[in-house]
Amino acid sequence: MTKKQKYMKAWGKSHAEERKEYMRKWHKDHPEHHKAWNAWNKAHPERHKAWCKANPEKRRAAASKWCKANPEKLSANAANAIAKLFGLTERITGTELKALYKKYGNRCLCCHKKCKLTPDHVIPFSKGGRNHISNIQPLCRFCNNSKHSKCTDFRNTAAIAA
Repeated sequence: MTKKQKYMKAWGKSHAEERKEYMRKWHKDHPEHHKAWNAWNKAHPERHKAWCKANPEKRRAAASKWCKANPEKLSANAANAIAKLFGLTERITGTELKALYKKYGNRCLCCHKKCKLTPDHVIPFSKGGRNHISNIQPLCRFCNNSKHSKCTDFRNTAAIAA
């Protein structure tokens, strides 16, 4: 390691927050670099897998941080995965879910509580429902599980309750 490399490593440790902020801005300004990195990971799955196996705590911490920062994307990914099991190709996005939740004041349409929301399919997949934002209503986990596979639309009563 050269003298300059040693200096930069020491500087990085003593200015961790400053370095993180700089890197966040750089990645935001250079999205092609992120795409190239993802492409490399896909092209070298064995090396990526080896890194993940060697650094489980870093991987878990990063995943946990992402999940906390992107709850709508996480919910959308889960809904899309279940839809795929039913042979549906339509996908919903985290951005669509976030807008839908905001439209209803981030409240459960069944119990009207302001809590963590989950996407509920008005017409469930088992009854021929689509995985489209027009078939989704925001419900809390308890109300969503209580509804099970019924075709109950709480969106019509949302304006009355508000």
